[in-house]
Amino acid sequence: MVVSAGLGAVTALPIIPEDELAGTLPARLNATMVDQVGWRQYVWQIGAVYAGLSPSDRRRAVLLTGDYGEAGALDRYGPSLGLPEVYSGHNELHAFGPPPESKRVVVAVLGGPPDRALGRCRAEGTLHNTPGVANEEVGVRVFVCRPAEPWTTIWPRLRHYS
Repeated sequence: MVVSAGLGAVTALPIIPEDELAGTLPARLNATMVDQVGWRQYVWQIGAVYAGLSPSDRRRAVLLTGDYGEAGALDRYGPSLGLPEVYSGHNELHAFGPPPESKRVVVAVLGGPPDRALGRCRAEGTLHNTPGVANEEVGVRVFVCRPAEPWTTIWPRLRHYS
């Protein structure tokens, strides 16, 4: 029982420092563990893209994520950086609805290319973490998009499940 508890603690609890986690057996056994690395750093990177917008664009901006993990990190850590509201079409987050029509600048955090419905988009950053832990956020791109269509048209196209 002691051995099982010890193994469970090492593979399930965040007791290994992030900068020592890369390549370890617990990291290989528990993908959830490595997927938790770097969230604050990712939010800072997204925040830097937002901060690079003009004041006028910042007033009209929203955040859009490709998955619920990114949305959760931005919802948790974004307010302390003054980041705008977060929206996502992933799973049930889609049910919370689209951004207001007045929000015409989108800082989009996406694992793939932006949907054409988001209009003109340019890549402004790529997520990485300092400890070098390979997780599903490493390589995700941050785009600034300017939708040409209303959100009522765009929003249904952004729903996706996984």
